[in-house]
Amino acid sequence: MVEPLSQRQVSLLDELASAVSSGSLQVPEEETNALEAFHRHWQSVRNNHVQHEGSKRRGRWQWICQIQEICNSACEELDAVLGQLTELDRQRCEVLRKTTALHKECEQMVQDQERLASEAEALAERLDFFDRVADVACMLDHQSANGLLATGTSTGSTSGNQSEFASALKLSSSSTWSKLFPFHSTRSTRSGP
Repeated sequence: MVEPLSQRQVSLLDELASAVSSGSLQVPEEETNALEAFHRHWQSVRNNHVQHEGSKRRGRWQWICQIQEICNSACEELDAVLGQLTELDRQRCEVLRKTTALHKECEQMVQDQERLASEAEALAERLDFFDRVADVACMLDHQSANGLLATGTSTGSTSGNQSEFASALKLSSSSTWSKLFPFHSTRSTRSGP
């Protein structure tokens, strides 16, 4: 809200208006030149201030634009790094999958190896009996050649051979033989009376 003018202010304004209208208000030329110089100086200072403020504002905007460019390039680099990390994670998952599959296959191979080793050991034991049969046949041939088996005589040197022969015969008729060679015992019972 504007305050009303006082009586004194109104009278001063009236005097000034009458002096300007009558032309009685005369300013000396020196004062006019000084006022014009002051006005020019003030305008130049004001223009300089406006230009300085404008350059500061432009500088701030340039700085903001540079920061924005830096942020954009950093974002692009981060996107590239994120893509590489994603690819690296995919490769890691692939290596993990292959390693797990290889580990399972290795475990299976170890189990197969242990199973085959035990089967090979059992087969070696069975083949050992076949080798003993060959030894028994050799002993039979040797004793029949000497005529000891047919006549039933025994000497001190042949008593060891006869005990080996008896143990071999016990082996062939025992349950161990039929357990180790079920196909042989089945075949012999089929061919029997």
